[in-house]
Amino acid sequence: TRTQRQYYQLNLYNENQTLTDNEEWGDPQNAPGPGTIRLGFQNIGPQRESSWSHHPKATTMHIAAGCYDAFLFVDYGLHFGKVHPEHHWRERVKPIFRNSSSVLAYNTHESHLLTSPFQAGGSGITLGDDLNSRRTDSGLDPTGLGRWTWVQITGKSGFVTLLVSCYRPTNNRRDSGSVWNQHRRYFLGQGENREPISAFDQDLLHTIQGWLESGFHIVLGIDANEDVRHGTLARQFQALGLQEGIMSHHKHLSPPATQNRNKSRTPIDGIWVTRSLEIVKAGYTAFGGACPSDHRALWVDITTASLLGHHPPRLLQPVAHRLNSQDPRVWRRYCDQVSTQYETHGIPSKLRHLQAMYRSYLEQATHYGYSAYYHSSPGDSHHHTAPPSENCYNTS
Repeated sequence: TRTQRQYYQLNLYNENQTLTDNEEWGDPQNAPGPGTIRLGFQNIGPQRESSWSHHPKATTMHIAAGCYDAFLFVDYGLHFGKVHPEHHWRERVKPIFRNSSSVLAYNTHESHLLTSPFQAGGSGITLGDDLNSRRTDSGLDPTGLGRWTWVQITGKSGFVTLLVSCYRPTNNRRDSGSVWNQHRRYFLGQGENREPISAFDQDLLHTIQGWLESGFHIVLGIDANEDVRHGTLARQFQALGLQEGIMSHHKHLSPPATQNRNKSRTPIDGIWVTRSLEIVKAGYTAFGGACPSDHRALWVDITTASLLGHHPPRLLQPVAHRLNSQDPRVWRRYCDQVSTQYETHGIPSKLRHLQAMYRSYLEQATHYGYSAYYHSSPGDSHHHTAPPSENCYNTS
């Protein structure tokens, strides 16, 4: 029989590095220290359509256990426009936050082609109670492909930090539903012969350049699907003045892979920050030690002063306890009680009376020649704005 040899990678101290590569790396993920803000990032992998299964519950359990003030995530693999509202992302994180908000983006150009809610790709950000009180703006990739999502956090005297979550496609041309092929079809449909990966790099770098010129600070979590130390995009990030926050904090350590099928110790996920942000602790979780995924979770603790421009007290806005829609017995009982109260107070009859008054008012206005006021054209000041597009799933 032929002997099979096994090879291990040793470090400079002649220690077997391979044995510890699956464990957490960097600083231990203990509770955040005072005066710091914890930000996390992970490729959480395809999520289940139902929020009642074990998988999404394990995802939210890690977000809670990790004590994140903001959690950035990508490649969740759902078109939430085709998911029942009781299983939307806001319902999944509601049990762990009292007053959070989320912004999600996914490809909305192929909704008509989907036979189920599952769609590769997507990016999102969830803010915890404290940072949510300082959120002043949000947005997403303007193409509607869901390549990235951003949230603006404003501190003292207009001090602005942007949190950005990005998913860079991998060169998967064989699977028709891959992110690469989704983007390729979109660009061809626009009459542009653009390669999706280079198009991602060009568009994101142009956007970041604009943010930096505006004086914004940036924390950017990305699954780059290439080496975040020496890859093409990494070099361009460095040219813009960004640094990979975790590896720059642990310069004396060799980072392991961030995806468990990678056997070459190549980290493909990273958290990039502007150099003015002061990182106190940072690291990778162990494989299997975060949201259920084949990727690790990455995290950084940044001083509040460098992220917000001052040391504010932690703010929690008083909010009422919301209905727990995770339990169908609860919301059915709630709906029954609301329906009973509607009937008790005669709400349906009052609504019908209000509608009759409105129709009568319109008839009188038409009779006296004021119909243009109530039925204005799109150019008039009384025209109602159109409903929002489905390019962004924004919850508050």
